Amino acid sequence: MITHRRNLFNKAIVIDLGRQDFEECWTLQHRIQRARKEEILPDCLLLVEHPHVLTLGRGGKRENILVSETLLHERGITCIAIERGGDVVYHGPGQLVGYPIFALKREGIGIVNFVWRLEEVMIQILKDYGIIGQRNERNRGVWVGKDKVGFVGIAVRSGISLHGFALNVNPDLSFFELIQPCGLKGVKATSMKALLEKEVDYEEVKERAIIHFREVFDISMQKMKMIDLLNQIPYSKSFDSNVSEDLIYNGYISEVSKT
Repeated sequence: MITHRRNLFNKAIVIDLGRQDFEECWTLQHRIQRARKEEILPDCLLLVEHPHVLTLGRGGKRENILVSETLLHERGITCIAIERGGDVVYHGPGQLVGYPIFALKREGIGIVNFVWRLEEVMIQILKDYGIIGQRNERNRGVWVGKDKVGFVGIAVRSGISLHGFALNVNPDLSFFELIQPCGLKGVKATSMKALLEKEVDYEEVKERAIIHFREVFDISMQKMKMIDLLNQIPYSKSFDSNVSEDLIYNGYISEVSKT
């Protein structure tokens, strides 16, 4: 059971980015993170669908990408090393990605609890469709049996979270065969579509994600257009992904905490 604190996060802005290039979204995350640090913005949740991309976390190993760079190029897949914890993860069309940029340190929420809540959002979405999602004590994310359907990987900088979760709604699962997801040998990825044996309404899943974020984080959420958000935050062409973080969570062995 989740231990709620009333108004843990009083308010969050939700931005639906539609489909956006990963690197553009990565830069946007850092712009929002700086604005959140300066209290220009409240907490923000970005919802996005990426074109084909592999992201390699700080704990990632190139050998967990099972094909050559040439083959990746032929399939239209870029590979980007980023500052989140964990190993290699695939993002692509049909996968719902959420980036909560939340002031964890200021609100006194722990990292493992934050990850537990991101998992809970995905578990509750799956439950809406009659799918029983579960946690794995050693491997973070959301599982259905032995197959992984939801992924979590975050970084925390100046007490503010970056990156987040990815839920397989209708992706082409063949792309997961190019990697060892999260660096785990023998693990297969699944999707809501595969489990239900039918296409799932992606926009509906997105709305369910907002509802369950509101419930799990005990938070009020307000949708905002991208243009309105950009008008509130300073522009920066680049960021330094090598700046030291307060904490990077790669959590594949930590025991699940519910407090």
